[in-house]
Amino acid sequence: MAVPSNTDVWMEAAFRAAKQDFLDRLTETAKTTFDFSNLATINDVVAAAGDIERKQEKTRSFRGLVRIRPFLRVLGEYSGVVNTFSQVQPEILCLIWGPIKFLLQATSNLAAAFDKIVKVLQDVSQVLPRFQQYTALFPNNVEIRRVLCLFFEDILSLYAELLNFVTNRRLSVILEPFWPRIRSRIEQIQSDIRDHTALLKENVTLEDISRAQRTRKLVMEEAERNEKFRRLQNFSTIRNDLRPETYHLRLEDLRSQASEGSGKWLDRQVNFMKWLDPTDRSARCLWVHGIPGAGKTYLTANIIDRLRKAGQCVLFAFITHEHEQRFSEGSGISFGMRVLHSLLFQALDHVPDLQHILPEPWSPDHTKLSKDVGFTKDLLCMILKTIGPNFIVLDGLDEIKEEAWKALLSTSLEIKQACVETKLLISSRELRGLASMLEKHAVTVRVDKGNHEDIRAFVRAESADMLAELARCGAPKQELLDIRPALESIVTKADEGMFLYARLVMHVVKDYRTVAEIRAEVNNLPDGLDQAYGRVISAVDRKTSPKLRAVVRQILMWIACAERLLREEELLQALVVDISQRDFTRGRKDYRDIREACGPIVEVVDGVVRFVHFSVKEYSHPLPLPRTQSSPERLRLT
Repeated sequence: MAVPSNTDVWMEAAFRAAKQDFLDRLTETAKTTFDFSNLATINDVVAAAGDIERKQEKTRSFRGLVRIRPFLRVLGEYSGVVNTFSQVQPEILCLIWGPIKFLLQATSNLAAAFDKIVKVLQDVSQVLPRFQQYTALFPNNVEIRRVLCLFFEDILSLYAELLNFVTNRRLSVILEPFWPRIRSRIEQIQSDIRDHTALLKENVTLEDISRAQRTRKLVMEEAERNEKFRRLQNFSTIRNDLRPETYHLRLEDLRSQASEGSGKWLDRQVNFMKWLDPTDRSARCLWVHGIPGAGKTYLTANIIDRLRKAGQCVLFAFITHEHEQRFSEGSGISFGMRVLHSLLFQALDHVPDLQHILPEPWSPDHTKLSKDVGFTKDLLCMILKTIGPNFIVLDGLDEIKEEAWKALLSTSLEIKQACVETKLLISSRELRGLASMLEKHAVTVRVDKGNHEDIRAFVRAESADMLAELARCGAPKQELLDIRPALESIVTKADEGMFLYARLVMHVVKDYRTVAEIRAEVNNLPDGLDQAYGRVISAVDRKTSPKLRAVVRQILMWIACAERLLREEELLQALVVDISQRDFTRGRKDYRDIREACGPIVEVVDGVVRFVHFSVKEYSHPLPLPRTQSSPERLRLT
């Protein structure tokens, strides 16, 4: 029995290391898709190629596999040399032939991808050496035999790139944007092959081979880093240029305010459960609608959170009149385009490896990305088709101008139509025009007809907190027990499922510190939202000093009458304006918690001060604003 030489041991180890590196570079999909263990000869590949040719001839899509014969011939020479001069196991040689068969089979039904694979194999065959010409060198130069390992690494690197490419589920949808990256890496592999071919002609040493292996690895790593850096830089430039709105902070704020367990009643809604199931195509558009103040936005936030926890891809936007106004200020970009940009970048955050498909900042298509709704919509559709099941959720369409919501809804329905795995949720009031556009597309859920248990759970939780605090302060237990049923009347009074009414009333009730005051308030609940707002204002007047009451009214007047949105910093500066002075010192401001001062009708979202609900502006409680030089219209904030 012959004893393996040091060269044989070294080559065996090198081939196995190359195999392991190849397997490590494959994606999980590629690893589970292909089995190379039973493909040890060129005959397996030729037979598979013949089957593909016959099928393509029948479908009149013959692609000319004759072009890969030079590649097969060179691999045949290489395989013969390896068999002759090394002790490599058959499991290693399977990797020479197996991947070719799978590459051809995987792309045989995708004409564009098939042509690209065949062209690559044809190109690589031109740089691989004719190994028969060097056969005489191998017996006399042990080091040159080791060069065979370098070519094995090159061939497997080529296969890894192509196998990962063809097993990408996005290939059938989005081929062209992926291909330049793959082609660039293959060109680097071709360059390595040329360098390794030169070693065959030189007085090569083991150090030369080791250096070539190290250089190859370093060059590939450097190329990968450079490409990744360039992609990230381009993506950051585009993102900074378009400044897409992000709604994640708004979502977190809504979730933090929502009652625990709210929205469980949706599980009994057949339409909702069909929409929630990604595999159910019978309900791909859901319209969640109801009266103002029913809690549609909070319910929408819960739905988004539920989908995300289930691992679904959710693109969402919480739309308000304030957002429309802010988006439109001097940007030259329509509101609908702004929302599309937000959805587009949310999708790209979900699949970062697709970020490179955005038009580069210097390309002509970059202008289309900022101005052309159709172009941006098609780009978003292209991405959504590669993601798999996904959901788009739009809340508050009714709060923007009719022209804007009609354009946005029309585009959203077109996206839903083009992307069969995309489901759409619209949350809004029941506007006639909106209902007309959705009647043929959407199933519905009426919030104010189903949210009574959510309102009851909210009132009970708030009441329990209030009564527990009163008990800690020494309130008689029996009196607290007597109050509890009376608090339930708030649920009944929240007419037609008006969640906002319950929130406002509970805020007022919790401000009282005596049992008698609480009982009196509960026994004389306001009628409707207008009176509820009046009670909130009265509560502010009742608990604050005259000076603070004046500040609160000033804040409310600024929010209601300002011609543009006010940031918290600006409003705090406005509060210190002295109308007797012609100007004021830059940077001066009132250090105050606006939300604490104004109660539940004002909130600060992304630094912008706004009413908690658009219905506050419709509230008829008198807030006189004389048209003097102190009016917001007459002042310009710094």
